[in-house]
Amino acid sequence: MRSNPDSYKLVRRRYGQGTAEALLCDLAGTRFRLLEEPARAIVGCAALLGYRFDIDLLAKCAGVAIDYTAEVLRCAEHLDLVVSEPGFPPRYRFRHELTRAAVRQQLGLACQSAFHGMIASALEALQDGATRTEELAHHWAAAGHSERAAPYFERAKQEASHLGLGE
Repeated sequence: MRSNPDSYKLVRRRYGQGTAEALLCDLAGTRFRLLEEPARAIVGCAALLGYRFDIDLLAKCAGVAIDYTAEVLRCAEHLDLVVSEPGFPPRYRFRHELTRAAVRQQLGLACQSAFHGMIASALEALQDGATRTEELAHHWAAAGHSERAAPYFERAKQEASHLGLGE
């Protein structure tokens, strides 16, 4: 089921930019729906973590064992949703940003909000959690917890100001 790396270019050339993107999003959404529900939640959580993501962090965010997370990601890789990257700790990325967007779209807003809250909680619990101010601000805000996001936004603003980025 591997796709040609140039498939996006071919579809875009044949059908046009907007149509090509819609077709590829539909295809990615169809592939995502082939996963069973617990696996869909894990891949959906990965889509909210970012284009590239760490398997350990994903397992913590999703609240599942790392072995199960690895099994789900192997299935998602077989479906051409994600690609494993060499190195340790194991990292993955989405096949294309459109793939990630299609997965996020399949989640719905309520589910996305809940996952953002799970991600923010997991990030806070990390040893380096205090240094992830921008991520925490983003995920708490996206979860609808502006009161929890506010201190992180303030710290991120101060950090940017110290770097000369907030002027």
